[in-house]
Amino acid sequence: MSEFDNRSPEDVEYGLYLPYHLARAGMVDDLCDLLTDFEFIEYKLSLLLSQSLIEDYDLALQSEIQISEDKKDCLKAIQGAIRLSAHILDRDKTQLAGQLLGRLLFHDSPEIQAMLEQAKQWDSTPWLRPLTASLTPPGGSLFRTLTGHTAEVTAVAVTPDERFIISASQDKTLNVWNLETGSQLFTLRSHQDWVTAVAVTPDGQCVISASQDKTLKLWNLMTGREIYTLVGHQDGVIAVAVTPNGRSAVSASQDKTLKVWDLKTGLELFTLVGHQDGVTAVAVTPDGQCVISASSSLEQNLKVWNLESRVELLVLQGHTGPVRAIAVTPDNKRVVSASADKTLKVWDLSSGAELFTLLNNHTREIYAVAVTPDGRQAVSASLDHTLKIWNLESGVELTTLHGHSAAVTSVAMVPNGKWLVSASVDKTIKIWDLKSKPEQISLSRRKNQMTSVLEISDKQFAVLDSQNKIPKVGDLTSGAKFDILHGQTDSITAVAVTPDGRLAVSASQDAILKLWDLESGIVLASFNGDGWFRACAFAQDGMTIIASDKLEQTHFLHIEGV
Repeated sequence: MSEFDNRSPEDVEYGLYLPYHLARAGMVDDLCDLLTDFEFIEYKLSLLLSQSLIEDYDLALQSEIQISEDKKDCLKAIQGAIRLSAHILDRDKTQLAGQLLGRLLFHDSPEIQAMLEQAKQWDSTPWLRPLTASLTPPGGSLFRTLTGHTAEVTAVAVTPDERFIISASQDKTLNVWNLETGSQLFTLRSHQDWVTAVAVTPDGQCVISASQDKTLKLWNLMTGREIYTLVGHQDGVIAVAVTPNGRSAVSASQDKTLKVWDLKTGLELFTLVGHQDGVTAVAVTPDGQCVISASSSLEQNLKVWNLESRVELLVLQGHTGPVRAIAVTPDNKRVVSASADKTLKVWDLSSGAELFTLLNNHTREIYAVAVTPDGRQAVSASLDHTLKIWNLESGVELTTLHGHSAAVTSVAMVPNGKWLVSASVDKTIKIWDLKSKPEQISLSRRKNQMTSVLEISDKQFAVLDSQNKIPKVGDLTSGAKFDILHGQTDSITAVAVTPDGRLAVSASQDAILKLWDLESGIVLASFNGDGWFRACAFAQDGMTIIASDKLEQTHFLHIEGV
């Protein structure tokens, strides 16, 4: 029994805020001991959300607290592991031990290894214990994952004051998030079809969303209320941008037009006509004088328009596939375009000349691009599940960011240049630390040869009903088939059954492995990976699960407490 159990209400409250009291009293050693005590971490998480724990580590890491560099590294690693798992732990607190082991087993800190030994003894419920460090470790570029949408996340934007993230989704909603804590604040609902794009006004007070329902909507970000619906397009609206003065918005549509709107009145000002196919992207130059638009398969080019005269100034030609996204450097001199031809091109805005092409290092089409606030780097997002960072002076790829388990659809820079936010078909938003040190631990990205495994005992079989997200279990002797395993929230990719027919494990595109008791049909334990699982099997001992995920990691998990 934990020393934190069976406390009075007064002691419970004191215990929850014990790190604050220790920091205030200058009891640094006691504070560090507490924050490396698994029992305390588990106790606090059982009563509060993970952000409260994350903030406890900030107390110990503040500049006025004098601790050794080794202890700082230790506390940062634990804090980072909790932050990387926060979206999981806030939903399923029983995964704490498994998440810490999966992210920190590699760490050589004696304090961390002692904490992990404590975690291995946790026995409150059955759980799946990682035998290897197969989850993304702390200390790398990936900082936090946000979950909450029920369908693909199509677009993301950040407010100028760096306080909020706004995400758009095929679930027809926009979610507003606290950038610092990762908490979902509220949801904007009103669109009748999936939301394709989102932009924020320069004062950070309003959000403009675009949708396949042929409309745009202007929202008050402070109240969450809809201000106007902008009606006029004859087909789905694919992209939207706001002028630097915040007075107008420019929308791009599959109806082959761009429309310019007065944000004060919600009225259409004028329409730009000239594209021969649906308009897929739009950007406004930092000086507010020009609009740059791109079209899809027929033209494969960009157009530059004078916003005041409404005249087409330039056509930028060179891509061999549809142009998906546009960004302009802060100095107003260059345009960066992203295309289905797997390339980025950099153009001179004054002449329309192509300056150079960023080589097709992506293996699938590029869907989004952003430029850092200093104009020195570009970030591309691709259907190949990765983001790449490029030097805009040399055209050289600097690094690749792995973490999404499906196509990356949108990318936005935080104004301070330190953070990057991405959105994906995997239904997540990820926050990346662009100033992080190179990862000290590189998880091997093996090409797994595992395919869906179907284990058959002498009495039972397991098959997949992927469309209905339900594994089916039946009896071979009677031929009866019945649905009993309900619980996955996305398509099932694999099922395996133990040799004795007592347990089953299911793998799913919701990135969760579930262990089932086949007699009762209940879930005994769950384990979240960083990407959706595509295969699973039991080892011969019937107590070890082997699973592979879309990020090319292989997980070895021992069943505890069963």
